[in-house]
Amino acid sequence: MYHALEDTDHPAGAKDTGEQRYVLQTEQFGEQMSYLYRNGYRTYSLEELSEMETWPEKAVVLTFDDGHVSNYNLALSILQQYGFKAHFFITTGWIGTPYYLSLMQIKALHYAGMEIGSHGVTHRFLTNLTATAAEQELLDSMKCLASILEQPVTSFSAPGGRLSRVVADIARKNSYQIICNSEPILLKKSRDVVPRIALTKNCSMQTFAKTISADTAYFKKQQTKNVLLSVAKKILGNDRYIAIRNILLK
Repeated sequence: MYHALEDTDHPAGAKDTGEQRYVLQTEQFGEQMSYLYRNGYRTYSLEELSEMETWPEKAVVLTFDDGHVSNYNLALSILQQYGFKAHFFITTGWIGTPYYLSLMQIKALHYAGMEIGSHGVTHRFLTNLTATAAEQELLDSMKCLASILEQPVTSFSAPGGRLSRVVADIARKNSYQIICNSEPILLKKSRDVVPRIALTKNCSMQTFAKTISADTAYFKKQQTKNVLLSVAKKILGNDRYIAIRNILLK
């Protein structure tokens, strides 16, 4: 799971330390894609995997959350260089605002063979909302993207990875077939929610290699960390958790 890229000529515009953590340098992303290519990995869409009875050994799904403009002006050319594809989850309320994708850029990603999915309208954590408000976010974002692409949109990524059983059920009720969170575990056919591993700016090539190869020790460490963070979020609440996290990151 990626978010934004940047280089000297294309600053990401990340406002706080929490956002900056998820901004990778373009060169860094390029090195990671080169590693995948050199080591025989192939990229697939989540839709493709859902239709396969068995999955290729070196199958990888690349996803981007939020709909940052760097998805188009930096990431796309690198993906095309290696013949890769990715799944872009768009926050529709941010379309056309500074640092975010325009309507035409979203269409260009689609025409280039990339997958497009929903990331809500406002990027509010849906677990903080009433069931009615959460459903409205899911429906409005779906309708907006379907209008842009002129085809149904059936995939959804939960903002902030916050996903409850209630929100997942609402999404399925409204024809979302693929639902993603950000739990750092491997995807298996038995899972009804797609977990993803967040790639941050501090990710070294050694760590990237461990992630891609499904290194057992690395994943156990990430899962333990995720459990502890989940407990902290429940105790503190999302807003207080984010405020404390930003202070610690500084």
